[in-house]
Amino acid sequence: MKKGILYSILILIAIGVVVLIFALVGLEKVATNLKLIGIEGFLAYFIAALATLFLTVLGWKIILRSHGINASLAHTSIAQLIGYSISAVTPSMYVGGEPLKAIYIGHLYNTSKTKVFATAVFAKFQELASLIALIYTGTIIMLIEAQQLQLPQGIWTALLVVDIILGLVFFLALRSIIKNSPIFPDLIRWLGRKGIFRRKMEDWAPKMERIELLVHQAFRHDWKAGTRAFIHNFLSIVVACFKPVIFFYFLKGQNAFSLGEIALIFTLTQISLVLPLTPGALGIYEGGQIGIFSLVGILPGDTATFLVIVRFTDLLVVGAGLYMAVHFGLIRITKADVDAVKQEGFSADKESSAG
Repeated sequence: MKKGILYSILILIAIGVVVLIFALVGLEKVATNLKLIGIEGFLAYFIAALATLFLTVLGWKIILRSHGINASLAHTSIAQLIGYSISAVTPSMYVGGEPLKAIYIGHLYNTSKTKVFATAVFAKFQELASLIALIYTGTIIMLIEAQQLQLPQGIWTALLVVDIILGLVFFLALRSIIKNSPIFPDLIRWLGRKGIFRRKMEDWAPKMERIELLVHQAFRHDWKAGTRAFIHNFLSIVVACFKPVIFFYFLKGQNAFSLGEIALIFTLTQISLVLPLTPGALGIYEGGQIGIFSLVGILPGDTATFLVIVRFTDLLVVGAGLYMAVHFGLIRITKADVDAVKQEGFSADKESSAG
């Protein structure tokens, strides 16, 4: 009950932020910019957005095939679209849409939903690893072009702190996956013993342990296929870096950004979305983008137009994914069904490890 009230308050605040932004910049400016971009500009951005998603489809398909699950490209695409959409409307970095993807593919191909879930979680880990790699690359480019960017000291400090935290988390996660050492579950249990969200920590620890074990098993299964899949996931993030460039090219009639500015926009945007509190980071994303683009000289009215295109694209893609979820009856999947998939995977992997 309390969680639902807090969630509703956050959504209302987010909607208020979005309304305030558009009230300040003026709808006339946005309408004028949309005419300048035209249908060609929107389609170019939309295709780039689909390309980022399709590359992750190819990466996951490689992982599925390496586990003997020969899902068709169409079915893999539908599952990925459903998972992406559920993750977008669920402000949680833990659950996401991976269990529903596993249930969909597992049912279609009469295979272990747990095995599919393991591949989905492994693919998600690769996406996050690619994202962190690009954030570090962006940081390096920003440092090289620091004189041209002329950022406030506070941004450099925040960037350094976040990079250190992300690097430490990624190093521990990678070590855990390679060696199957439950670092994060042990940390969660330690925090619980110290009285920090004791009941939550007791609930999270075994779930985190199961996920780490599933990813470890998927990693050990076929590292060559994992490497090929990682390349596709990495390219997906690279394409995502250039989506703002495509939009502003059609708005300005030329490339509006230097390489350092592209790195700045991508890096700060991703850092601002580390902890999504509302569906699709509604409000958080809009406010952050206004501030980030202002650092590279983009006026709020132009950024607001960019946000209209971004959110309209999200509406089409996420809407299609949610429609698919409803069409295939996945919305009726209960939390118990999801937990059963994870629990089954834990039991199966313990047996395989013991064997």
